[in-house]
Amino acid sequence: MPRFPLRTALAALLAFAACPAWAGESQAAYVVAGRKVIGTLNLPERVRNPPVVLLLPEFAGNRDERRGGAVKEGVYARAAQRWAQQGIASLRIDYRFNGDSDGQFADGSLDAFVVDGVQALEYLAGSGKVDPQRMAVVGWGMGGAVASAVAARSRYPLDGLALWNPDVDVGAAFIQRLGRDKIRQGLAGGSVPTTVDLAVGRTVALKQPFFVSLFTLSPPAEIARYGGPLMVAVGTQDEIGAPQPAQAESLIRYHGGEGELLVLPMDRMFNLGKSRRQVDALIEATESFLQNHFR
Repeated sequence: MPRFPLRTALAALLAFAACPAWAGESQAAYVVAGRKVIGTLNLPERVRNPPVVLLLPEFAGNRDERRGGAVKEGVYARAAQRWAQQGIASLRIDYRFNGDSDGQFADGSLDAFVVDGVQALEYLAGSGKVDPQRMAVVGWGMGGAVASAVAARSRYPLDGLALWNPDVDVGAAFIQRLGRDKIRQGLAGGSVPTTVDLAVGRTVALKQPFFVSLFTLSPPAEIARYGGPLMVAVGTQDEIGAPQPAQAESLIRYHGGEGELLVLPMDRMFNLGKSRRQVDALIEATESFLQNHFR
């Protein structure tokens, strides 16, 4: 039976202080279907064969992830820095068709992003720089949906899967993001890109395979196939993932195994516009989860 340790975090967590200089950070690259995937690898200093976390970004995000308020380096970059100081390596990537990786944004899909994540674990396992027996995955938003499939499909047993404000019903989440009319247009678009406006002030084009993948990737079905420890962290003010924490609880029920639910008074963006307090609480809680489960 699943466990539901429900924590309303900030009262129990201390936000960590500003971090000193970066631990060993370098660019990483591997090839998927002829296209290069670019990432950033952080290795802790003076730690041999460290455990490692793969970080999968949100829709239209990048490997450093969103910046805001006092988090000027980006949420994932901040997490990588913190975790390296605690002896945990990390790899954060730009999916193909995103950021510095090869391909045009319009040609991406969740199916492609899942393959990128699975291959990232293969890259890490063969790198000789981390312990392939101690790997975990973190995903935010759409990246949480992708992470659920990566965890289910990887040939490497994971020590942990942490999902931050994940899209549980991906199609419904994107209807909330883009509007029902844009979803219909995209599904009927064929090879003609559909232009959508993002809340962050950008306009992007997406093709039919992306829209189809929103409805063919099912995080609950993927989670049911994943046998390792699960953490789901959600915000009560996340309108895209609403209603919360009910959606997160359903994901843990599908998992059926060891699961932790973390409920925070935060929006989709971890209250980035206000302060770094909520971001730091989430990073620290995830670190605790990972440290508890790395073998």
